[in-house]
Amino acid sequence: MSKLRVLLIMAYPQGYTIVNTGQEEIGIECIAEVTRQRGNELLLRYGDETQIDFDRIAEFKPDIVGFTMYYNNVDRIRIISEKIIGMFNDIIVVAGGPLATMNHREVLQNEYTIDCIVRGEGEKTWSELLECIENGGDISKVKGITYREADEIIYNPDQEYIKDLDTLPFPKKDSMLEACYISTSRGCVKNCSFCVSSKFWKHWRGRSPQKVVDEIEYLVNNNGTRYIGIVDNSFEDPDGKCTRGLEIAKEIIRRGIKIVYQVNFRAEVWKVVTPEMMDILKRSGLVAVSIGIETANDSDRKIYNKAATVEDNYKIIEVMQSYGIHVNTNFIMFNPYSTFEGLRQNIDYLEKFNRIDWDSVSHSYMTLEGTDLYKKIKADGLAIPSVYYNVYYSYKYKDPRMLPLSKYLYNIPHKWIDDHRHLVSGYLSCLTLDRLIFGFHEKRDKYDIVKAYEDQARNLSNTVGHYIAMWFRNLLDIAEHGWDSDKALEMEYEIMNNAEVVNSLDGLWEMALGTNAELRALREQI
Repeated sequence: MSKLRVLLIMAYPQGYTIVNTGQEEIGIECIAEVTRQRGNELLLRYGDETQIDFDRIAEFKPDIVGFTMYYNNVDRIRIISEKIIGMFNDIIVVAGGPLATMNHREVLQNEYTIDCIVRGEGEKTWSELLECIENGGDISKVKGITYREADEIIYNPDQEYIKDLDTLPFPKKDSMLEACYISTSRGCVKNCSFCVSSKFWKHWRGRSPQKVVDEIEYLVNNNGTRYIGIVDNSFEDPDGKCTRGLEIAKEIIRRGIKIVYQVNFRAEVWKVVTPEMMDILKRSGLVAVSIGIETANDSDRKIYNKAATVEDNYKIIEVMQSYGIHVNTNFIMFNPYSTFEGLRQNIDYLEKFNRIDWDSVSHSYMTLEGTDLYKKIKADGLAIPSVYYNVYYSYKYKDPRMLPLSKYLYNIPHKWIDDHRHLVSGYLSCLTLDRLIFGFHEKRDKYDIVKAYEDQARNLSNTVGHYIAMWFRNLLDIAEHGWDSDKALEMEYEIMNNAEVVNSLDGLWEMALGTNAELRALREQI
């Protein structure tokens, strides 16, 4: 048989695009490049069912289609694959990614359009699957897949993981994004109970610093990339001292590459930070870090099996800010074992560091099959049977008073907070990124303009954040003494109509609409 014609689709949740998400999907890009390297004709597409060009797909006539599956795009995959199957009855439909891997049986039991799951690291398995089909081979010999045969679900043995990541081609970016994402390693040396990384990647492996910087240099020279997000679980791995990360930074400096970038760190990394380390990282372009804080109370910290202490969570922000590094944080407010004392400690922490937004106060633990925390939830009788992609509210709370509170936060529209979230994640984040880029390139005049806008916007945002914190504390009081929906709505109405809240949100909207053209012109001058 001739080479298969391959269609790969990153199905975004409805209304999302590669532009408004601000990022591409690295996993499907890796599979795409492996597909190209083996000589298959390839069509790669992003979007929901309203954005996919089905006429182009009909013209392309694919033999096989692959999707990356997340909890929030399962329904989009179902709709898109149904339409493609209607066009090509014999097409083979494959899904991969963490959700499909951890729930491979449930996916095949529930999604009749999916024929096969590629489990875990996909490049080797995908190549072998294509080769098997092309040569009319025995699919039962392909490691790393689960597939449907008649009414039976067949689980093949696991695939061996790729020992040397340098043997893989780095994924080419089909979209010319000024900001894009790369992966320099896979896996994590820690084992947080809520995280799927150690189950998906098995163990930590890293690309050589030379290969990493080769990719960065390519993106800068060929795609016009100005900002890179390094998506590794934690950049200080594998030794916890950032030895390999410093080698990457030194190589960027040696080659004279002008780029700014963000990395992920664990909170306890502050203990190994030195002025010399930070000088090298900053000269290479490090401008921001993302820290998996997750919680500010010791009870949740133990449940999450976090190595970092609560003190570490405080120190890391103080230390990074002392070096002029912008800090983003990840937070899990609710889990099945949440207590009112713990939630109050969480909101105090978030307010102290001006981390208050919609996501931080409402985010609940996502139930991922196979993680240690979900195993504990099941063992404690707190799991609720649910469809595999319903990662929220598929568990009970040990303290039942938490349930109406978390549902009120997640299910009831809160427009004033949603407006704040869009302005923070959109306008304010762009201002921060622009400031960091102008600062690194020593464009002082542009830096000062953007910094003034950012300071003004951040002050307005923090004012709203203060009222969100007040609102959250009041909700805790209501929930603790017996949930009253009418009282909750009445209290929220009073806060959202407070003059400071209204004026701050109006001010942010006016800034966002009024400065767009000026900021765009400034960016074009870099």
